[in-house]
Amino acid sequence: MTAESSNPRFGRTSNPLDLSRVAGGSSGGEGALVGAGGSAFGVGSDILGSIRIPAAFCGVVGFKPHSGAVDQRGTWPTVTGNTKSWLALGPLTRSVRDAELVYNVIADRPTAGPDGVTGRLVVPRNFPLTMREQSIARALAAATKALLQSGYREDSQDFSETRSLYLQIPKLIQDDFYDDWIRLLSNDEHGRFSPLKELLAQVMGKPTIDAGLLRWTLLGPLLKPRSATRVAEIAGQFADARTRFHAMLGTDSVMVLPTLGLLAPKHGQMNKQSLRPGINGLFTAHTMGNYLDLPTIAIPAWKFQDRLTGLPPSISVLGAPGAEAQLFAAAKRIEAAIN
Repeated sequence: MTAESSNPRFGRTSNPLDLSRVAGGSSGGEGALVGAGGSAFGVGSDILGSIRIPAAFCGVVGFKPHSGAVDQRGTWPTVTGNTKSWLALGPLTRSVRDAELVYNVIADRPTAGPDGVTGRLVVPRNFPLTMREQSIARALAAATKALLQSGYREDSQDFSETRSLYLQIPKLIQDDFYDDWIRLLSNDEHGRFSPLKELLAQVMGKPTIDAGLLRWTLLGPLLKPRSATRVAEIAGQFADARTRFHAMLGTDSVMVLPTLGLLAPKHGQMNKQSLRPGINGLFTAHTMGNYLDLPTIAIPAWKFQDRLTGLPPSISVLGAPGAEAQLFAAAKRIEAAIN
């Protein structure tokens, strides 16, 4: 449940582009292996960016389908609560073509449609977005230009609602997962897991769990909604938003946004930024793909490598369920323009 892929038992996953930096998470192992050329493709699970964050940081392609596209039987975690529609399984690959190939094997319904499709390019207004590096903004501009020049029509839409939705994310995550985390971290020998005792152990240099997961468990009692009525109210807000945004996007449009507003940080820095309370524009784009249940593909922009670090930014294409052919067609055009 964190974006660093560090583990006190099994060690830390390093970024193949710079070993001093995080590979992303939680599917950081897949991102690192594909990015290093150690495997042809990987498959990950994504509930808050766990396919696209490693893809963005490791310079590969990551595709998160909509939640019902790939059968989740036999995979972990099993989500049955209100964030079930946030979770999806998808591939990490070296190219958009490969992502589509793998998706068409594992999906219940393969994509079908011509590569020459054009339509609307939805441009979000009033959307909280921060881009820390100039290379990210330049890559975004090039990706947008590529679609407009290929015949897409710009369509500005109001996304101010995403501010309040973003603030509700931790509440539903905690409601679905907190009790399971405590149960899974408890055992007969040591009894019920105590986040406060673990905090003391970490201060003394004797951690038993990942520091990022500890942050989640410490925040749980503060963020978990107090009543089933409040949970239902928050879940209803997300459900209503999904219905509206799916209808607005339809099957003829895509959005183009930076996957993340930052490049891969040094080890130990990602959780400090991603688990910070409040609206964080560095992470608003990729989380929207989860809580709105949008198929989303992240593409590295190697033509726009950061001058200081050499790391590539990542650009994402988002669309509504049912628009996968449109999404892959747009992603191929963007890939040709930014790689």
